[in-house]
Amino acid sequence: MGCGTADHSAGIKQEAKYSLRSCSNNQLGVPPVNTLPVELLVEIFQWVQRPSPPWDMWQMLFFNLPRWHQVLPAVCSHWRNVAYGCPALWSNIEAGLERCGLPLLKAFLARSSPLPLDVRLDLPHDASPYLEALRPHIARFRSFIIDRVLPENGELLRSLFDAPMPLLENITIYCSQDDLNGLEEVENTSQDDMDIYDEVFQLPVDPRRFPRLTSLSMTTCGLKPGSIALPNVRRLNLEDCAWMALRMSDFLVFVAACDRLEELRLSRYRDMLGHAQPLTPIMLPATMRKLTIEDSPPFIQRILRSIKVVPTTNLDIKIVIDPRDPVEFRPLEEMLHDQLSIVFPEDKLHLDILRRVDTIRIDLSVRRYHECRLVGRAGDQTITITAAMRGEDVWQTPTPDITRDLVDLFRFAHLVELTITGFAERSFSKEGWMAALGCFPFLQRLAFVGHISYPAIDPRKDFLLALGTPQDNGSERCPVLQHLALNSQDPERDNVTAEQIRWMLNQRKYRGSILPRLFIGFKDSPSLVDEDRRAADEAELPARSKLFRDLLRPAVGSLNCRADEDFFRVWED
Repeated sequence: MGCGTADHSAGIKQEAKYSLRSCSNNQLGVPPVNTLPVELLVEIFQWVQRPSPPWDMWQMLFFNLPRWHQVLPAVCSHWRNVAYGCPALWSNIEAGLERCGLPLLKAFLARSSPLPLDVRLDLPHDASPYLEALRPHIARFRSFIIDRVLPENGELLRSLFDAPMPLLENITIYCSQDDLNGLEEVENTSQDDMDIYDEVFQLPVDPRRFPRLTSLSMTTCGLKPGSIALPNVRRLNLEDCAWMALRMSDFLVFVAACDRLEELRLSRYRDMLGHAQPLTPIMLPATMRKLTIEDSPPFIQRILRSIKVVPTTNLDIKIVIDPRDPVEFRPLEEMLHDQLSIVFPEDKLHLDILRRVDTIRIDLSVRRYHECRLVGRAGDQTITITAAMRGEDVWQTPTPDITRDLVDLFRFAHLVELTITGFAERSFSKEGWMAALGCFPFLQRLAFVGHISYPAIDPRKDFLLALGTPQDNGSERCPVLQHLALNSQDPERDNVTAEQIRWMLNQRKYRGSILPRLFIGFKDSPSLVDEDRRAADEAELPARSKLFRDLLRPAVGSLNCRADEDFFRVWED
């Protein structure tokens, strides 16, 4: 009992002393936050220092609001001493133009010592003072991002990179098109005005200077001829450099020697002076996991013809249809009718993924997304082919004939699922569908759904005719088809759509190939209809479902009419 009473009394005395100390601090003008341990106060400062969302950052620049390094040290002497004495707060540097000026850059460099530096630099026209201030500290650089490179700064920047950077892990050099041309809007320029692909800067790459470099990204800049492969680089991104000095053959040798490269992205990265020279196919590193090529068809085809990739590589091919491209000499009408398969060489045997694809999804929503996209899957690997329209004539862009693309690219694939969404403004021929559907005898799940802008152009008509027509040898197209998904968006055309489907089903039934499951959907995408239209459609659903059931139920194993947009995505429902 006595012992417990003594402990209780001791606790009360301790609380009393803490309360007296707190009162004394408050009376002396010491705020409670300053009684925190320095380590905890530093962590609070680091939360304040974290990058702001883009909108907040724009407001700070537009209204000239103070930044963290102006506010925190000005609160009191204690905060100033803590902030100035913590190098970690000053090791993330953003300098140049609308960022911190030269005096503040020097203060950051001094206060951050001896920690590694993450530097982001927006070079002004007179960049010499900034680069000279950075030069004594480059051995501490861990990340170096340059937002603007002007031609007059090239030599200064190259001399900076000639020095060893033993800690450097990331280099990002970005030169915008506006910076090169002095244009307010690139979109408002004519083809004759476009001169955005000249090589502004050549980076001398040498693993002896950058032994830890893992990521390299450059826009309108290239690798200096004679560059040596980087053994530790994982990611390489090069874009918008048509007149690079390094020949493509030498560049591919450089890439092949980067033993740990996992991701390579080339966006309009060209050697125009040597584009006519033949290239010897070369094997890319076995560590490659993703290859992205974005360019006009002739240049994509040249690269694909010149490389070999391991089967575990994901391919992302983006076909750029841009009438403003200064190195695109074909008429616009010819570019608009390109097939997706035009970018692939005739000999595709080295692209193993084309034979292994078992699932394909094609989106023809050219008007909504300004592109046509095909995605094929083979286990964990994917091949994505996108045709993107960058010119002003996107609304007149015809969709590639996907029936030919399916035959040209995937006729040897063991395809089991094909989904086509987002109808285009053109119809595909019955013969085209007959050739495409005849290539896939193992197809089990087939969906053809989307929005039709003009009811007179319904690409499903020829699709259904082909699906109901036997092959020349009398065998069934898609003989093991188990699931078919279609949609009918317009109640006034339900009868026409239902009759076309019934004809196809009866033809297959007559030959002894009854379709096991048919899915019919009635809703448009929510972004395409207003609330009143949606409510009216829902009221009509029972009658519309009854029409399809009465006409189609006798010719199909199971009929499922649904009112949601995703009705065909879960085939087992």
